Amino acid sequence: MPRAIDNRFRIAGASLALFCLALFLTAYSAKNKQAAGIGAAIVQQLLHPFQTVSFKIYGGFASVWDSYIGLVGAAEENLTLRQRVEALENQNAHLMEVAQENERLRGLLKMGEDSKLSSVAARVIGYDASNWIQAVSIDRGSQHGIKEGMAVLGSSGVVGQVIAAAPLSAKVLLLTDHSSGIDAIIQGTRARGIVEGAGPNECVWRFVTEADEVKVGDRLVTSGADGVYPRGMLVGVVSSIDERGKGVAPMIKVEPAEDLDRMENLLVVTSLAPVVVEARKK
Repeated sequence: MPRAIDNRFRIAGASLALFCLALFLTAYSAKNKQAAGIGAAIVQQLLHPFQTVSFKIYGGFASVWDSYIGLVGAAEENLTLRQRVEALENQNAHLMEVAQENERLRGLLKMGEDSKLSSVAARVIGYDASNWIQAVSIDRGSQHGIKEGMAVLGSSGVVGQVIAAAPLSAKVLLLTDHSSGIDAIIQGTRARGIVEGAGPNECVWRFVTEADEVKVGDRLVTSGADGVYPRGMLVGVVSSIDERGKGVAPMIKVEPAEDLDRMENLLVVTSLAPVVVEARKK
């Protein structure tokens, strides 16, 4: 215990001596400027290595901090730019989709105008999920003038006919369904037969005699005799002819004109009677 008290007195004494020395040096420096300058130079020289090291450490820390701040800013800027690019890509995709749909609708409307038929444009909203029937659903129904038995066309040709109509939607039986039949003729030779459905994306042309000249690539169009489809609409193209022997009608396969797996916009013919446009009186 006495030793501890003795150490405290020593520390207190040393502190008091240093304090007195500081007062003396301050008073002396005030009266002797030259000596003060020499003392300051000596202190500066002694502190120079420590100042150099501390400056480098501070400079390095500041550089690292600035780099970190720069990286954080660059990351935030990159994130913002990526979000803008994604937004622009989505907007561009939407605009392209709208443009393509407008192009399809223009083609359908032009077909309706050229044929001078009363028609309603519709969008495909679903395909029949079962394998028993080849059909699609559209977003137009009885409230839009759609009725059972009406012909349905695509931008490339015949699609099928309406078999059921609800107020706001309808079901269209595709020409590839086994229960479908279309009276059709070859566009060149006028040979006549019935195009029947034979499953997904395939039809056959039946009731054709050997006397009828049929070639692969012949175009089949509607005859208009069935009272369902308007005359002269493209049904499909002869894709193959299987000669089964003398006296037996050949098996003629027909590829539908319309790509039935990629349909989006269709035209429902509401009347086979041509639209009469009255001229305005001058």
